[in-house]
Formats: sequence, C-alpha cells, structure tokens
Amino acid sequence: MAHLTRRNILAGASLALTGAAIAPLPAAGHVEEDGPFRRLWREYRAVMEAFDASNHPDGHPDDLALMDRMHEIEHEIASLEPRSLDDLAILVLFADDGGLIEGLGSACTAGLMARCRALTGEA
Repeated sequence: MAHLTRRNILAGASLALTGAAIAPLPAAGHVEEDGPFRRLWREYRAVMEAFDASNHPDGHPDDLALMDRMHEIEHEIASLEPRSLDDLAILVLFADDGGLIEGLGSACTAGLMARCRALTGEA
C-alpha cells in the first residue's frame, strides 16, 4: 500500500475530476460565490481570525465557543459532496489544515482521504 502524501491526494483529486467516479463538474472557471463550500470557507476564516486575534487566557469560554464553531464547520464541510472544481479545492484547503494533512486529521481530512482511497483502490 502506497503512503498517502499531499501529492498523491492531489493526484487522486485530479483523477476524480477526469474519471467517471463522480458526476460531471461544471467548467473549470465556475465559481459559486454563494455556494455552501465558499460560504462555509468564508465563515471558517472569519472565526479563525477572531480566535487568532483573541487576547483571552487559555480556556476562555469565548475562545472555546469559537473552536467549537470551527469544528462544526469542518464537520458540515465533510458531509457535503463537492460539485465543482472550486468545491473540491475548498475541501482540500480544509483538509490541508495548515500543512498537517497527514497529522491529527480533521473530519475534512478523513472525508478527502476516503474519496482518494476509493479512487485509487487503496484500503
């Protein structure tokens, strides 16, 4: 079994876009500004920026609420099926988790990895 790296995952995503395993995607230039993936990405970034800008001590209820919302958004994104190249790119951004795609693994990472494994036939 091959080790899954970011390069392998992106190659798998590329296969997904050219293979018959998923429904046809809109043209490459299609960007759904108000679609669920974009909307959730914008919200996630805003929540993350608020968390990063916080001066509260560790464990402050406001910061914990922000972290909870980030996790909720990750789970929501993980439950959605990408319908465009833009959606798939946003899923990869969520799964990347700042370059830790093979680290702790968020709900988005698990979903993306499952899609890549299905495409490549790896267990």
